[in-house]
Amino acid sequence: MGSGKRSLDTEKNKNIKINYKIIVLAILIIALVSIILFFAINTPKKEKQKENNNTDSEVLSYEIPEVEKKTIDQILAEFGGEVTGQPKEDTYYVTKDGVEYTVYLDGEIAQGKIVPWSGESKQPQVDEAGNANIYTAEELKWIADQVVSGERNFSGVTIILRNNIDLGARQKEDGTWEGTPWTSIVGFLDEIPQTNEESNTENTTQENQILDDSIEVKEANLKRFAGVFNGNGFSIRGMNVVSDKDYQGLFGFSSGTITNLKLKYSNVQGNNVVGGIVGLNLGLVQSCYIEHVTIQGKEKVGGFVRMFYDRI
Repeated sequence: MGSGKRSLDTEKNKNIKINYKIIVLAILIIALVSIILFFAINTPKKEKQKENNNTDSEVLSYEIPEVEKKTIDQILAEFGGEVTGQPKEDTYYVTKDGVEYTVYLDGEIAQGKIVPWSGESKQPQVDEAGNANIYTAEELKWIADQVVSGERNFSGVTIILRNNIDLGARQKEDGTWEGTPWTSIVGFLDEIPQTNEESNTENTTQENQILDDSIEVKEANLKRFAGVFNGNGFSIRGMNVVSDKDYQGLFGFSSGTITNLKLKYSNVQGNNVVGGIVGLNLGLVQSCYIEHVTIQGKEKVGGFVRMFYDRI
């Protein structure tokens, strides 16, 4: 009996060892297959990324998907109203029940009359609290010019969008864009010459450098946007940024707060560090939205924001 029991136990242990080996072998096979599939899927992407980073003739991009446009008659058949004006080929003013609307052939209908950008700038109104209220593209351009020129970075100021903005650019059938180019809200690109005394002040930050090691980040040359830009739920469309410089977007360089803003049907082309809302961000971007925006650059290209750095 004892001998028979030991024999059964031995056979049982042998079966357990065999089953254990089978399980381990199965796990190893599954792991090996998973590794092979992972590299098979991701290696082409990495090679393409590397190729894009090292070849001047290619760009990284986020392309605009196709948009099915309607005729104004089709839109009016659904929406109602009557046409009272046409500022752009794809843009109509429609009055319905005594209310004026701006109708785009891509299907968007916005209440109010949205006038495409004239290319000019105009200083906006400032309320009692010191906030700037933006109603037109010309007023937005004035804000941009202040930052680009280095006059003001709007630190401590809240800028509130009070209407949808149309910067007037449109994509043509051949894929190119036409319309007055938008200059990204950044004045950092041309470093301010520093004297020996200035270069030794506490404002010089030797440790912080941005992408290009030849450019030192100093308080004196940080002509970035540093205020609060509240999109207030409104949208900016028709923006056309065409540049061979770094840090491109609606805001090229921001250390402030950008919130509740929509960017639609626009084009952003730059060199390195390119984003829709912000190229280089040292601040906060929240509750923002982009739709049908082409974004292109050689390296470090993103949707909303491409790069974040710690505050200086």
